[in-house]
Amino acid sequence: MPKVSKEIILSTPEAVADLFMGEFNCEEQEYIKTLILNTQNKLLRIVTNVKGSTNASYVELKNIFKEPIKLGAAKIIVVHNHPSGDPTPSKSDINFTIKLRDLAELLGIELLDHVIIGDNRFVSLKRMKKF
Repeated sequence: MPKVSKEIILSTPEAVADLFMGEFNCEEQEYIKTLILNTQNKLLRIVTNVKGSTNASYVELKNIFKEPIKLGAAKIIVVHNHPSGDPTPSKSDINFTIKLRDLAELLGIELLDHVIIGDNRFVSLKRMKKF
């Protein structure tokens, strides 16, 4: 896992991908992580929410927000990998992100992005306008 430092500023999907590409490229299972940020997009903490199977993972939305609420986070980014190597979002990835955005809004936390990492490639659901 990347070392957490308040010097790390995550304001683009490329920055997120750079942080996790090496770690996720060798994983055979799906992971979902939450990046907890302050108001200046500085990384406060990385939380591993779930380790799934080779092609799926499940996490309850409330578990994504436990640490951000505890830390009084302003923003989060969710990142996960597709061990298949293809970062194309599935319908369930898109639906999950929409629900995540809606809950974040209710909690007063901004969901900056959901980045999916594949084999040396990534997609940003925010950039794709999927939420």
